[in-house]
Amino acid sequence: MITEPNLPFGDLLRRYRVAAGLTQEELAELANLSVRGISDLERGVKQAPHRYTIQALVEALALPEEEQAALQATIARRRGPASTSSDASQMLTLPLAPTPFIGRRQEVKEIGDTLRRETVRLLTLTGPGGIGKTRLALHVASELPDAFPDGVIFVSLDSVADPGLVPSTIATRLELKEVSGEPILAKVIEYLNERRMLLVLDSFEHLLEAAQVVSRLLALCPYVTILITSRAVLHVAAEHEYPVPPLPTPAPGYLPDLDLLGRYDAVQLFLQRAQAVKPDFTMTAESTASIAEICWRLDGLPLAIELAAARIRLFHPQALAGRLKTRLGLLTGGAKDVPCRQQTLRNTFDWSYDLLSPQEQALFAGLSVFVGSFTFEGAAAVCNSEGMLDLLDGIASLVDKSLLLQKGGAEPRFGMLETIREYASEKLETQGNTEATRTAHAEWFLALVEEAEPELRGPDQRLWLRRLERDHDNLLAALQWTEENSETTIGLRLATALWRFWSTRGQYSEGRRWLEVLLAFDERLGHPVPPMLRAKALNQAARFADRQGDLERVATLANESLALYRAAEDKVGLAAALSTLGGTMKEQGDYKEAMAILDESLALRRELGDTARIASALNSVGGAARWQGQYDRAESCFNEALQLYTERGDTAGIGHMLFRLGDVALDRCDFLGARRLYQESLVLRGDL
Repeated sequence: MITEPNLPFGDLLRRYRVAAGLTQEELAELANLSVRGISDLERGVKQAPHRYTIQALVEALALPEEEQAALQATIARRRGPASTSSDASQMLTLPLAPTPFIGRRQEVKEIGDTLRRETVRLLTLTGPGGIGKTRLALHVASELPDAFPDGVIFVSLDSVADPGLVPSTIATRLELKEVSGEPILAKVIEYLNERRMLLVLDSFEHLLEAAQVVSRLLALCPYVTILITSRAVLHVAAEHEYPVPPLPTPAPGYLPDLDLLGRYDAVQLFLQRAQAVKPDFTMTAESTASIAEICWRLDGLPLAIELAAARIRLFHPQALAGRLKTRLGLLTGGAKDVPCRQQTLRNTFDWSYDLLSPQEQALFAGLSVFVGSFTFEGAAAVCNSEGMLDLLDGIASLVDKSLLLQKGGAEPRFGMLETIREYASEKLETQGNTEATRTAHAEWFLALVEEAEPELRGPDQRLWLRRLERDHDNLLAALQWTEENSETTIGLRLATALWRFWSTRGQYSEGRRWLEVLLAFDERLGHPVPPMLRAKALNQAARFADRQGDLERVATLANESLALYRAAEDKVGLAAALSTLGGTMKEQGDYKEAMAILDESLALRRELGDTARIASALNSVGGAARWQGQYDRAESCFNEALQLYTERGDTAGIGHMLFRLGDVALDRCDFLGARRLYQESLVLRGDL
């Protein structure tokens, strides 16, 4: 035990650390402090650490009571006897957090470094409710007394309803007496004028009209720096914004081992709060996937994770994860000593929603139909088709208020955290606009995929593939809506237009599932969809079944498609169905019949003059010829198809034909030629 009298804090800390067998780096990680902070403490650069810091060090070093007292005594000696002046007390009166601060090492460093810059006088920590802005601001402030020798002042504005009361609230916190006839703001400015202080204003989002007070303080108190937490930016000239991110979460399906998983901030928070209500709770190999899913489903929102962890008293992690498909009803019962708006997740979001104008509330609810992300054009078509809203200002306001995220990129995209989207979806239901908005959503994406369909065979196919990929979640949501609402025609139009996208991406199971589900639904309804749409869907489902080796199903689907096309004398569709059926017969070894059917398909396509479809037919005929050992004919077909695809700028087609020609070279034992062709194909197809 090390308890030498009169030893300075830094020396005593160093001795405790060495006795514990820890390096500065190891102690910093255990205490969630910076290595530089540990070094500054041990060297005496920081001689009056905050109690948060001392508490973290005590826990990291696992000090017994006597050594804790010895460490605390060095601080008492340094600070001397308690002072009655407000200046002496304000350094030590940050609210004491009831639970240890977890993670956020990068954020703490970045915010601290920003506040130390002379060019930064106002920093606003923004983010949605429950993301941990207040805890982060408190922790950063507790690490900064050396940068602000005249004090760190924390002012909670949570219960202040009137923007006009902000100056008096700050004055009360500074223990300033109001004098009749003298503006209270003038008293605050007089007090702060020559002081080098950090002023923390917490929960500013409902008091934005008081932004001018902040501007006045900055203008007339040259040494004061202001740190604000708010769900919305203030939009004043000196403002720097720091969007607080969610806690990092593991992605389900890509789980590290148990030890590494426990290092994720979100998982650490979940375990800490779960053990607070169930002390014997531990993470096991069986529960890791469920705990990771819980943290991921809750978007890494600290408040949501804490509320979920409190339910461990009732539910095993696997059961809890299963119940989080609807989050808002489960995440209740927060601590009674926090504001009411933080006791349930719904209350937290209600606070933000109630600050919106009626137009913003309608837009916020409407945007919930988008899954993943969306474009400005999509939002305009789905939520503002009649042009009644100023959509640009509306979206900008929701971004400012941390209810929308801006995704960035060459094409600006926006999105919501899933927990917020669930809340917005409830509001859409309450407003009675769900069906109309989801219908508009499905129709917008139907127009998009039908515009994309022909482009997926042309020179801009990369661009369109990527665009559809970005909206993949929205496309699935639109398909889900068509299934739920018996909108089979819209559903099959969506699915058939997406066939080439699914095929290029290798998503055969997804494409086939949607086509067959909607076809079966159409069957139950007695074929209400147009016959040619059904025929197209049947043929495309057959192609996916072929690629999965389900040849019996291919024949059933292709023959029904063929019959519909023959009855309608639709040569384009007939050629497509013949190609699919011929390919199945080739796979079954009936080469003579397969070649006759494929030649018929090729003749029809030459008659129609569609170069893309001619190239596709040449590919099928060449494949059948190769299987019969007719390598010259196969090579001729593949080369002609390659030329047609090249003229169209169809990269996918070019890559496929190079692969096919590589097969022919391999059949002829031309290994070098085959390798060259395969490599060229690999480069092109890998690029897609």
